[in-house]
Amino acid sequence: MADVGLLDPGADPFFGGTYLPKAQFLAILEAIQNQWKESPDKIQEVGRQMAEWMKEATRPSGTRIDLNSELFSRFFQHMNTTFDWQFGGVWGLRSFLPQLNSACF
Repeated sequence: MADVGLLDPGADPFFGGTYLPKAQFLAILEAIQNQWKESPDKIQEVGRQMAEWMKEATRPSGTRIDLNSELFSRFFQHMNTTFDWQFGGVWGLRSFLPQLNSACF
């Protein structure tokens, strides 16, 4: 499954993931179902923490950056040296699962 977001009954997010194999996705759903039956308050607390983290992570820093050709040039030079052309991603973090490599590239 690609790009998964799960919401509680109040439409608040509590889980997010990407590129989950079907078996792993189903196991996660089962674990969440069991946890929800036992203590939904724990899942909702995780959701509140996740929402707070997302708000903080996406809050504008207040620092203004002028976009210009030099900045773009430096960015593309950096990406050219750090991008993993075999598996995708940067800084050693793969964007695709190994079993998808032959299908995607």
